[in-house]
Amino acid sequence: MLPPSYSPPAISVQCSVSVATLSPPSLSPVAVYSLLYTFCLTCRIYPDQRNSATNLDYGCEIPLDNGFEGTRRDRLYHLGVDVSIWVQQLQQVFVKGHAQAGENPELRHFYYRLAMLAERPLHVVFVADGPARPAVKRKKQVKTNPHWLLEGMQSLAEAFGYSWLQAAGEAEAELAQMNKLGIIDAVLTEDSDALLFGARVVIRKSVPPSMVCPINGLTVASSPSFKRTDPDIVTICRADDVLNVAGLAPADLLLLALLLGSDYDPAGLSGCGPVVAYGLAKYGLGRSLHDALCSMSEDKLSAFLPAWRAQLRDSLRVDPQGHIGRRHAALAASVPATFPDVAVARLFLDPPLLCADQYALLGDARPVDLPRLGQLCERHFQWGSCAELLKTFRKTLWVGEAVHMLIRDGLQAKM
Repeated sequence: MLPPSYSPPAISVQCSVSVATLSPPSLSPVAVYSLLYTFCLTCRIYPDQRNSATNLDYGCEIPLDNGFEGTRRDRLYHLGVDVSIWVQQLQQVFVKGHAQAGENPELRHFYYRLAMLAERPLHVVFVADGPARPAVKRKKQVKTNPHWLLEGMQSLAEAFGYSWLQAAGEAEAELAQMNKLGIIDAVLTEDSDALLFGARVVIRKSVPPSMVCPINGLTVASSPSFKRTDPDIVTICRADDVLNVAGLAPADLLLLALLLGSDYDPAGLSGCGPVVAYGLAKYGLGRSLHDALCSMSEDKLSAFLPAWRAQLRDSLRVDPQGHIGRRHAALAASVPATFPDVAVARLFLDPPLLCADQYALLGDARPVDLPRLGQLCERHFQWGSCAELLKTFRKTLWVGEAVHMLIRDGLQAKM
């Protein structure tokens, strides 16, 4: 809450039409920032324990507690976003009625997302997929040409002062690496594969119980909402908490992905559900497989896998320690001689990544470049006239500008 005596300065915006001044509107409550409707890995494997492995929090408190009151020099919470997921969501919103949605509706929707993120003490790092990503994903050939939305999205994101990076391969693998190195504080994603790549903190938007399928934990909604009227509640999934609650090691997540399916192999082991997969992981099969993949030559690995598969089948057929809950003789007999797919496993264990020193090129968080933003809006949107720009900027940008002015004033006061 701003003190009654606080009078924020006006914001000057320059576009090709003219130079105009925005008067500050009355400040509304800080709205929910972008977090995504989907499940995290823990919800799929042991949904009865998910509340003890994840934390519900208010979206406004995360960047305040861990950013503004944290230890970073800029007092901002650094959040990583997988651009490809946002591209899919932006297009999904306008699958129907695109012709009636106005000029460049996807970029317009992206602008409003950025404006809402700007109302938080956040610095966002957008990471796009790179040229070394796998050729096939979710049984579909991956298109190598850059998506037509990316150029406009990058321009808008950078005008808001955020960073943009092209990964070596998969963006989610790059984000997980950046999270492990402390470049970013959390990964904002709907994809549980971020945990498999080693992300330490994953954030998603909490979904009302009515929106979640009671059978598999998947959400009914396929795209997040950025409406200011939505509940400002998010779920923070910390990898250490998830593993501690489940009694698993990080290496066990690889086995779960191979059994249950992933982006690289959606089928997994046919007939194997979350309960069975979790029980098999408790037998240490994931750790032994992980160690073999990381330390053995191809010849030694080929000799190791038949014995490993025999142990997998025995665990299913006998369940000697009761980790699975009952015997699964039919499933044991159906385990193919090609399981696990070593190529898929290596995509998780050794993904293409940028050298760590390339992250230094991201630079520091920057203020919103209002003249540049005005030029982009004038180019892309039907409300790009000067009068409409003033109206839209006053409505969408002032809260964020006020928040970041206060942060800058606070930093200067401490110097």
